[in-house]
Amino acid sequence: MQLSPGSNSKTYADRVDGKMSRHSRLSKSREFKKQRRDRKEQRSSKTKQLENREGKQYESGLGFR
Repeated sequence: MQLSPGSNSKTYADRVDGKMSRHSRLSKSREFKKQRRDRKEQRSSKTKQLENREGKQYESGLGFR
């Protein structure tokens, strides 16, 4: 068909490209990596606390006994 992209398609593509470049730039920053590491540590410590209190809940082959 060889139709040229309309103005809506161009603005959408520009907006998506902007989002991707912003996300890429942020994910490479030191602050973002530090926050991601801290959140992961918080999740793992919370999971350990709950498992110590309640026992294992999610594990492969756990089944009912």
